Amino acid sequence: MEFQYSSNRIPVINTRFTLNGAWFRTKYGNSMPVYRGRDLLIGGKPYPYLGLYEGMEPSSVNEVLNTNLMMDTYIPKLDLVFFSSFQFSWYSMRKMLPMNGIPNHYVDQNGNIFPFHPEAAQGSILESLIIAQNQDLYNAVRRPMEMNLNLKVTKSFRNKAIVVSMFASRLFSYYAPYRINGITINRKGAYDPYFGMEINFNL
Repeated sequence: MEFQYSSNRIPVINTRFTLNGAWFRTKYGNSMPVYRGRDLLIGGKPYPYLGLYEGMEPSSVNEVLNTNLMMDTYIPKLDLVFFSSFQFSWYSMRKMLPMNGIPNHYVDQNGNIFPFHPEAAQGSILESLIIAQNQDLYNAVRRPMEMNLNLKVTKSFRNKAIVVSMFASRLFSYYAPYRINGITINRKGAYDPYFGMEINFNL
């Protein structure tokens, strides 16, 4: 879902405001069943079975909400344009979806396919086809607000034959701390500002 609003240039300050943003939610995954073997030796021989698993491929859900507020001010007498933008990422989230470590079927060395019953497999070598899952991997990681301020000044010369711009990206930044599995992630100073200049010639 995306949105955008752009105002008319306000005469008193000769400034135009533009606000846009988007909310994205995407799900990645594979719905096809997969075959998995086990790297085990039984009586000195390779493990004789393959498991056929539904939902054993990694899948995830990702969300992000961001907005941008842009302001450009034009000064005709000086032929100057001041451009500033506030970039907000209100949150971003990534969650790995649990995988099913219990196969629906298993395959023997002759290629025969049999239904897999977890209860009946208990205590037999078929039990090794049940792949234990680490539940900590499936905790959602939610990163809170990130904000950057960018500035740019553009000056034209000789009827716009030469356009000189100077910019400062991430002149001011704020990255809210967050916690993962009881550990605080402090992102203060994670991204330094940088400055630049560009010259365009219109022939």
